[in-house]
Amino acid sequence: MKRFVLKRTVSAVIVFFGATFLTFAMMMLAPGDAALEVAAARYGGEEYADRATVEWLRETEGLDRPVLVQYFLWLQHVLSFDLGMSLVEETPVRELIVFRFRRTFELAAAALF
Repeated sequence: MKRFVLKRTVSAVIVFFGATFLTFAMMMLAPGDAALEVAAARYGGEEYADRATVEWLRETEGLDRPVLVQYFLWLQHVLSFDLGMSLVEETPVRELIVFRFRRTFELAAAALF
């Protein structure tokens, strides 16, 4: 029995890291420059995001670090429920999720029944 539980636990940990890394990697491999996209969203468009601003954002958001370092920092934030700030509404993402969870739960319950 202990062996079964240990095997399942190890499998769950492997699946967790695999799924989170795959999710992170897909975001990193998306076309475009993430720092430029963030600057455009924050400052009203690409025409307002000069090279110095993009480089500053790349440095402050950690986008200039190696991919594995970025992944583990991202994972640390996700596991502590620190999902950052919304670029559009400028409020914490966690608050947006909690606010919209009730409606999503109602919709899921209606679809289930």
